Amino acid sequence: MRATNKAGSSDWGSTTGEVWSAPTAPQDVTLTGSQSARDWGQGTARLTWRAPTDTGGKSVTISRYTITNGSGFSQDVPSWQTSLDLTGLTAGQIGPYTVVAVNSQELAGQSASSGTATVETKPQPPSLSVTTGGLDQVDIAAALGAAVGPRRARSTRSTAAAGPPDCRPPPTR
Repeated sequence: MRATNKAGSSDWGSTTGEVWSAPTAPQDVTLTGSQSARDWGQGTARLTWRAPTDTGGKSVTISRYTITNGSGFSQDVPSWQTSLDLTGLTAGQIGPYTVVAVNSQELAGQSASSGTATVETKPQPPSLSVTTGGLDQVDIAAALGAAVGPRRARSTRSTAAAGPPDCRPPPTR
């Protein structure tokens, strides 16, 4: 190929050239939650994926992956890393997470998303409150942890009254 204008023609140019594009989406994005009995707030999950089938050009490589989740989480990992361990999680449903490949030409590719996963931990410790209800009476209220549910139990015991303590849940509002 060569260029031509009023002044004449240029020398013949090189026939080699390269066109760059964004990479294709990462493959097989999977999210797996921990199923072990870890302490509350110490749950884990693992996000895994495989590299895209097309990096965006013959001499173009993947430079990094960007992982997000729609709740403000965003983290870049190097190109050789195809998994991410998520730590410090509480019990419950997490995900989905999205993985995007970015190539050496700084072109971001299509995204691929994981499904959701369940993280299991030991329940959150209950909170207890003890108050005096009157002469010879103590009220004990327990709020169960978030992993168990928002139930409350109340026990009233009067040392002046005979019989077993009242251990029924408070009325529903």
